[in-house]
Amino acid sequence: QGEMSVTKNHRQVTLNDYPAKQGGSLNRLLDQAAERQRSRLDEQLGMTLDRPLTRDRLASSTLGTFLCTSLLASHPDREICILNNGGIRRDFPAGPVTYGDLYDTLPFGNVPAYLDISGDVVRDIIRLGTSGAHGVVQVKGLQATYDLSKDTCPRVDRNGDGVVDIKDRDR
Repeated sequence: QGEMSVTKNHRQVTLNDYPAKQGGSLNRLLDQAAERQRSRLDEQLGMTLDRPLTRDRLASSTLGTFLCTSLLASHPDREICILNNGGIRRDFPAGPVTYGDLYDTLPFGNVPAYLDISGDVVRDIIRLGTSGAHGVVQVKGLQATYDLSKDTCPRVDRNGDGVVDIKDRDR
C-alpha cells in the first residue's frame, strides 16, 4: 500500500491506499495497457503516402482535404464535410500510415455528426469557422472564399443576439 500524488490544473490531489511503489499492482496494470497500445500503434493501415500530408491554420490543407475526402467516401449520402481544424493535431508523415499516425493526428475519439442544414446555416458555419479564433475549418464539397485582411475584432452584431462578441467576427 502507498500514496500517489497527482497534479491536475495546478491542484495537488493525493490518492491514498494505491499501491504506487515501483512494481506495484497499479504500475503493472498501466504497463500492460501501454504495451497493448504500443503494439496497436505500429499496426499499418494498408496505405503508403508518397509525401507528407500537412496542416494549415489559415487555408485548406492537404491533410484537411484528405480527411474530409475520406469522411465523405465513408458516408456517400453526405454532400459536404466541414472539419474542425483545431482537432487535427499532427501532420501525416510520408511512408506507411499506421494506427499511431492516425491517433496522433486525431487523438480525441470524435465521431462524425450528420446534419441536414440550410445554405444560410452553412454560410454562418463557414463565417465562424474562418474567423481566425482557432484556424479555419477544413472543407470538402463546397468552395469558400474569405479575406484574412479584414479586422478580426467584431464591431457589428452580425448574428443578431444583441451582443457584439467573438461570434460576430466576419471575413
